[in-house]
Amino acid sequence: MYGLRIRLYGCAFMTIEINYDKLTSTLTLQLQQDFDYKLADAFKQAYERKAQHYILDMQVVSYLDSSALGMLLSLREYAFAQAAKVSIINMNDVVLEIFRVLNFHKIFKPTYNKEYFRVVWVAAPEIE
Repeated sequence: MYGLRIRLYGCAFMTIEINYDKLTSTLTLQLQQDFDYKLADAFKQAYERKAQHYILDMQVVSYLDSSALGMLLSLREYAFAQAAKVSIINMNDVVLEIFRVLNFHKIFKPTYNKEYFRVVWVAAPEIE
């Protein structure tokens, strides 16, 4: 991957790893622990970079709270204002169930990515 690779600290134990690929203008945010209110400032700082595609990797996230859901909506708004795409990858069953119960599956639609053999949740431009 070409470009930027840094770690932001939301608090003593919360980090976000940021990877920016200049060739594809893709910003990947890898959450290193659970996604909650303690990460709000670092998360906003992490995504406020111009990109064509924002990818949120939630592989190690086993819990998210209501403020995290608000942060996802803020990321979606920020990206759409730039005509960019937002994808969420590697969600576990607990996070998927939270999405389903709160109807976030209508905001971030599941799409199968044949290249990576996995489901990617892509932000929908319109909410049903």
